[in-house]
Amino acid sequence: MSLRAVIVDFDDTLVMSEEACFHLENEALRRIGRQPMTREVHLKSWGMPIAEAIQLRSPGVDVSQYIASANQVHAEMIASGKIDVVSDENLAVLDSLADDGVQLFIITSRTEDEARHLMDNAHHVGSRFAHIYHAGNSTHIKPDPRVFDSLLSAYHLRPEECLYIGDSPSDGIAAKGAGILFVACLESGLRTPEDFSAIKPDYSINRFSEITDIVKHLR
Repeated sequence: MSLRAVIVDFDDTLVMSEEACFHLENEALRRIGRQPMTREVHLKSWGMPIAEAIQLRSPGVDVSQYIASANQVHAEMIASGKIDVVSDENLAVLDSLADDGVQLFIITSRTEDEARHLMDNAHHVGSRFAHIYHAGNSTHIKPDPRVFDSLLSAYHLRPEECLYIGDSPSDGIAAKGAGILFVACLESGLRTPEDFSAIKPDYSINRFSEITDIVKHLR
């Protein structure tokens, strides 16, 4: 059965965001009187839901106070073009896939506040995807394979008709558990092939743009 849908993780797959988020989170901590974290601490908990990760990054933090601060900093960084800006190269890849009749989706573990601007059709991301699933509108989050259930049901897709691109082992666990082809994206440099040794991705790519050749092969 031919490929009908490409599902994409957002952070460090479609856009390289870890470094920008590191600066965002330290600024948010500064505004509520907390000490900054090191980059090493940030990297160790990168990929976790923020409400869990921030407790490791800043032990004792008031999570609600932090999230309110982070949302404000995030809005400022969006307005100034310092975060969540997808490269022209990757936008061209998305447009090429859409022109070939492939349905495009995002599944991210971001909260609703963190993903809301992406769903605006005026945003250069939102206008290119049929739907964006995040922690606020999903019944499950990665690595639970059921994170794909709503998408598959709503768009009448079978797992074997889909491909998921992600940058972390949890992405692979979710996709493989759901019977969906998994492509490990190594572009961020935060992961190595060895990090996926237990997952056994169906494909690995060093740049997001390489997905076009894989999709052509599967179509």
